[in-house]
Amino acid sequence: MNNSNYVDILRDNMNKSALSLRLGRRWVFQHDNDPKHTSNLVQQFLKDTKTKVLEWPAQSPDLKPIEICRVLKVNVHARRPRNLDQLEQFAMEEWAKFPQETCANLVKNYSERLLSVVAQKGLNQRNWESQCSWMEEGRMEEGRMEEGRMEEGRMEEGVMEDEGKSIKRELVAV
Repeated sequence: MNNSNYVDILRDNMNKSALSLRLGRRWVFQHDNDPKHTSNLVQQFLKDTKTKVLEWPAQSPDLKPIEICRVLKVNVHARRPRNLDQLEQFAMEEWAKFPQETCANLVKNYSERLLSVVAQKGLNQRNWESQCSWMEEGRMEEGRMEEGRMEEGRMEEGVMEDEGKSIKRELVAV
């Protein structure tokens, strides 16, 4: 699919979906930062149709429970399907083996991951750690982090208290 196909899909389906879901006029469209979504053609279409778009941080797998599909893809690929039938069979088998508790946990701790991404100004866990490689035990920049570090997408004691309060205010405002 390219950006032109994507605009066609939006043109044919976006408003129809909003109507069938009875969203009224106050709905907000969400898509990720895939290059075809952020292209000038798509952005112009969204502007021309006066579509409100939810801002989405780049490189934000911490916010997508759908990342579970990556795990499924890796597991299926490891079994080396030789044809389409095997691909479908392996995908179904791997999905059936996937622990329900993992899916539940992805949804359950979403608010923690959201706070973490806001605290990191849109950076995901891996990007955050590489951006903060300057950080060593005991050497912290003012307004950044005190002790500890981000682990597994959770907010540890690393975010300063008043920064955490402002994050909560921002989320309430949203």
